[in-house]
Amino acid sequence: MLTKPNVPCSVCGEPAPFVYAHSEADIYRCLNCGHTFSDPSSIKGMEKYSSEYYEKVHRNWFTNPNIKLFQWILDRLPKSVRSVVDVGCGRGQFLDFLYSQRPGVRLVGVDLSRNDNRNGIEFHCGSALELDLGQFDAVVSLATIEHVAEVNEFAARLYSLCNPGGMVIVMTLDESGILYRVARVMRHLGMSMAFDRLYSAHHLQHFTHKSLTRLLERNGLRVQETLHHSVPVRAIDVPVENAFRPAFVAAAAMLLAVGDLTGRSYLQTIVSTRPSNSV
Repeated sequence: MLTKPNVPCSVCGEPAPFVYAHSEADIYRCLNCGHTFSDPSSIKGMEKYSSEYYEKVHRNWFTNPNIKLFQWILDRLPKSVRSVVDVGCGRGQFLDFLYSQRPGVRLVGVDLSRNDNRNGIEFHCGSALELDLGQFDAVVSLATIEHVAEVNEFAARLYSLCNPGGMVIVMTLDESGILYRVARVMRHLGMSMAFDRLYSAHHLQHFTHKSLTRLLERNGLRVQETLHHSVPVRAIDVPVENAFRPAFVAAAAMLLAVGDLTGRSYLQTIVSTRPSNSV
């Protein structure tokens, strides 16, 4: 079998070796920063974020928003915050929650899928890398950065959207969590369903806390706090028509609970700030 050449790490740029063959993408892991990622050039068909993505393929995730996480984020937003942008807002559930709690704040959502303005929330359809949006007191991006190929460009954009002295809050997967670890072991034993799902091509990036912190800090942000957490069990992202869903969900729920107890959860949310003296 031919040895695949190293490719540049999407976080730090160092040469990263091939580690896993997946039916949808070639997967690499950086020995320098620990980041794992799919090589975009190996993906035959990139994910299309149509209405079917939200309403069918990942329906469980979008119909069961993580209100507990929303409240945790709200508790960290100072009362002085007057504007918030949600980059990759999906159907806008987080902004709906903010509106219900702080209706006087300017709320803006950006997504590749279209949303109609509602409840004083201003939605933009398109890429945050290209749209002229101005600056905000708080920039939030939940479950989005793992879908982005050019993560340094994305992190730099989060920085530029943030007013000096403001906050940038990012939530994504944590590849060092128990769910990921068990999936890799099960694959080694010949049972690859969980591995195939976690490393599917719609997730281009698989951050650890180390690699996400490094990405944010190399783009000018200062990490302040991290929450290691899971998702509501009902939001577990398995195709609704899958015959093995009940057993998979039960096993995943147990692993999520163990992850939370041990600090090795499935997800991580990092609160960072843009220095007030930055330009």
